[in-house]
Amino acid sequence: MDLPWCVPAHDLPLIACGGPPCQVISAGYERIIGFAATAEEAAELVVENLPPAPTLTGSTH
Repeated sequence: MDLPWCVPAHDLPLIACGGPPCQVISAGYERIIGFAATAEEAAELVVENLPPAPTLTGSTH
């Protein structure tokens, strides 16, 4: 069953810890988005680079 709000993990950016600094890597390991001095900054970079939310069709809520 495909849920419209589920995104495969490989389609999401990720944080590669081991620092500081933390590396934030794009979906599919295509590129380094940036480096962050703290985990909070790394999380902000991830959120800024999330894919757009899917559009739900036929929903009445």
